[in-house]
Amino acid sequence: MRIAQLIETMGTGGAEKLAVDIAGARFRCGDESTLITLSGLGPSSEGMDPGIAVFTLSMNPHNVFSQLATLFRLLRLCRRLRLDALQTHLPRANFFGLALALLAGIPVFPTVHNNREFDYGNHPGSLRKRLRRFAYGRMLVHCRKMIAVSDAVKQAVIQELNLDQIRSRRIEVVPNGVAVPEPLTPLQRAEVRREFGVPDGCTLIVGVGRLTPQKNFQDLISALGQLDQDTPCWNCIIAGDGPLREELAELVRAKGLQDRVQLAGRISAVDRLLGAADIFCMSSLWEGLPLALLEAMAAALPVAAYAIDGVCGVVNAGRCGFLATPGKPNELSIVLGQLLDGPQSRIEMGCLGRTVVEKEYSLNQVAKKLGRIYLEQGGHVGE
Repeated sequence: MRIAQLIETMGTGGAEKLAVDIAGARFRCGDESTLITLSGLGPSSEGMDPGIAVFTLSMNPHNVFSQLATLFRLLRLCRRLRLDALQTHLPRANFFGLALALLAGIPVFPTVHNNREFDYGNHPGSLRKRLRRFAYGRMLVHCRKMIAVSDAVKQAVIQELNLDQIRSRRIEVVPNGVAVPEPLTPLQRAEVRREFGVPDGCTLIVGVGRLTPQKNFQDLISALGQLDQDTPCWNCIIAGDGPLREELAELVRAKGLQDRVQLAGRISAVDRLLGAADIFCMSSLWEGLPLALLEAMAAALPVAAYAIDGVCGVVNAGRCGFLATPGKPNELSIVLGQLLDGPQSRIEMGCLGRTVVEKEYSLNQVAKKLGRIYLEQGGHVGE
């Protein structure tokens, strides 16, 4: 099959990484696999499989004429590639995909990555929100299938668009998938920990994500500041960058955690850091199905996180980790303390988490499921 993934940019983010990973996995399945970006490449394209054809369209997202010109360049490109399926990721690429389906009947599979796909501030009737609802409703008619990355995301779309049972069937749940890495050797673990200055014998807690309000790292820092003084030695590394970096750095200083908490910025080899860690902590207030969580579980890390949609069903509280009430850093501190005090239970939970990912969220399984959907829907547009 001739398959393409379309996304706006290749900046740091789970959807961007997933688009690259799916393109690579479908190439390894024998497809002619293409990655198309509307506005150019970026960090998520690093280490991309060399067998993937890559096209960048250099769109200026703030210029309507540039967007129109990009749409017609994209239309010509898709016709030249003679695509059997175009999977689009995130809202702007989904809108472009809808236009391609309408203009040329290209088989498009828009993907919803977040259960807050329709949020625009606190105004329930904003024009942008109404337009997005309308566009996503049209996608269910003119695109082949809509992909949701979790059951919670599918239910959010159904509720937002007020879909009946028949139209709800136009949404297919295909979870995010990750590669399951080989565990680091003890020597490799020690090397990574030395690189980050983690003292010998300290338990390493890791958080991964952009430094934005959604990821809510201020609650993680607050939770760390509330740990009992007699808690076993620990260090925390937060991997990621974003607009809240200075605010979070000030909070670290205010809590007196400069010697224990590192804001490490964007790290290219996050898998190595996870492989050298002992606990993964996620303080997000909302998620679709976070890749960082799946990657941490694939690295056999127990999880301390808020009990939000997209996390609860994966972690299965008490088996792969512990969950706290969202927005309650004192509860997050308690579950972190439980993991810090229980080295044997950490190992058992981590092994269970890795097994869950191997069985349900491996990248190869996800790529094969997408391949079946592409084939099944190749000739059928929704009524």
